[in-house]
Amino acid sequence: MKTTLKTNINKDIQWFLKELIDSRNTIDYTFGKSKKTDNNILIPIINKTNVNIPVPVYGLKNNEIVFKKWLTNIKKDTVLSFKKNEISGCHNFFPHFVTSYFTF
Repeated sequence: MKTTLKTNINKDIQWFLKELIDSRNTIDYTFGKSKKTDNNILIPIINKTNVNIPVPVYGLKNNEIVFKKWLTNIKKDTVLSFKKNEISGCHNFFPHFVTSYFTF
């Protein structure tokens, strides 16, 4: 399987092989409490297990997706920053349909 993946995918998949295939690591990301400043909304992403994999995040405004982004290299906790008028919430999807949702 590893050889087939490496041969047919033109992106670096070492994280996939290391963290999901070769180990039994638990993936556990969540949103922390948001903070509003005069112009921005700051949203912490908390990596509870230090597993470093790409994380999909969706920005919502009025219940519609306004962006989809894959965050990479989140070894520790990270803070996302958005302009107040850009989004009204965030949603993320993880393997096995574990989801988190955040509104402001």
